[in-house]
Amino acid sequence: MNSLEKWKHCVVNLEFRSFNGESPNIRTGTAILINYKNHYFLATASHLLLDNNVRSDIPIYQRLVKQIMRVPLFDELNDETKRKKITKNIFFKDGRLFWQRQYPGFPYKNKGEDIASPKFIELSESTDPNDSALTISENNDLAVISLRPRLSELLSRIFMNDSIFVEELLMLGYNPISIDEIGLGPSYEGADIFTVGYPSDVSHVMTREEIKGKYEEYFSIDVTIPCFTFGKVSMVNTNLQYFWADLRIYYGNSGSPVIENNKLVGIVTHHAIMEAKDQFLIIPFAKATKAELLHDLLEEQLKKDEIFTNPETLPRRFPNHFLSPEDKEKLKRSGI
Repeated sequence: MNSLEKWKHCVVNLEFRSFNGESPNIRTGTAILINYKNHYFLATASHLLLDNNVRSDIPIYQRLVKQIMRVPLFDELNDETKRKKITKNIFFKDGRLFWQRQYPGFPYKNKGEDIASPKFIELSESTDPNDSALTISENNDLAVISLRPRLSELLSRIFMNDSIFVEELLMLGYNPISIDEIGLGPSYEGADIFTVGYPSDVSHVMTREEIKGKYEEYFSIDVTIPCFTFGKVSMVNTNLQYFWADLRIYYGNSGSPVIENNKLVGIVTHHAIMEAKDQFLIIPFAKATKAELLHDLLEEQLKKDEIFTNPETLPRRFPNHFLSPEDKEKLKRSGI
């Protein structure tokens, strides 16, 4: 696998969503799959995670979108083996979506429809920063999302023997990068770099008509292919947490990796924008946060995950799910 192929297989096209009645908030971007100490994470731009329908003065962990939807790749829908792995028989009951497994020799219990349906998960189970499945550096527009199993995923595994989100990624050929492949930042101005991601109007190759108007709340209607752009480092300074790059980017590139000498040196966050006569002009430069900031975010999130998944801490932090009414009252009186 050459360098371009390697980086193409570590980027994931995601939709970050909240459905509030008839006004869904959907943002599309790129995330980088990372394996850190045998745990899996996604790194991306934090602005993708924010729900525009929530006031900006509310703490950031309380104004996040609810779901992560994966946009399927053109190749996986045209590969019979891969397509079969993500195809489920889907049916509605009482306005809710369910899927069913067909057991050998038995018909489906409900009348449904076979749909290639990539997995989706909650962004986080908690809005408490200490329990959240993500760690955010708001000032640097950077976020690390843990792919620890969500409760809903564990239930589907127990009752349906279903894979979890990260297992599906690995099964389909996504390949995470390691901590050794994450550098500190670009080495010098003029250095050759490239990025790969999912700029919306470029990477989008078709629309899934079988999803449109019927399953849009649950699956993306888009089908995409990752796209590269190549350029050079334009401005870098040791006292800044970001750098500028002469790279063409577009909406959907947020969260894309910036690569120099086969190492991740930055994460794309924004265009350069100039305000002129009541309009904003996009300048063909990319702003990227230095990759060195990922190290601390990954370590912080890993520690949160270890606490979150510790069975001894769950009853105290989530009493509504684990304690009896009597024990909840005792815990409340204790002040713990």
